[in-house]
Amino acid sequence: MKTLALILSFLLAMPALADTRVIGGDTIEMDGEKIRILGLSTPKTGQWQPKCLAEKMLGLRARAYAEELVLRIESIEEQSRDQYGQILARIGLNDGKCPPATDWCGK
Repeated sequence: MKTLALILSFLLAMPALADTRVIGGDTIEMDGEKIRILGLSTPKTGQWQPKCLAEKMLGLRARAYAEELVLRIESIEEQSRDQYGQILARIGLNDGKCPPATDWCGK
């Protein structure tokens, strides 16, 4: 298992270095690298058109949740990469916990 030595507390303390943004409810981009957070399953929005208004609203709520999480990330541990080259990773939060597995899709 490959561990990324990305300690975000340092990066977040220096915003100029922390080129991090939320792509969707389960994906962030850091320094140009897309990272999908394992344990989160969210409806797709944006270029992937939601099937209905309820799915779009869940997608927006999931994105807001991810924006809260990104402020609390302490570490990222790469598990693998998906077929698109995105990092699949588990994250650790600054309170010493991992975010609870959340299925925003209702599966």
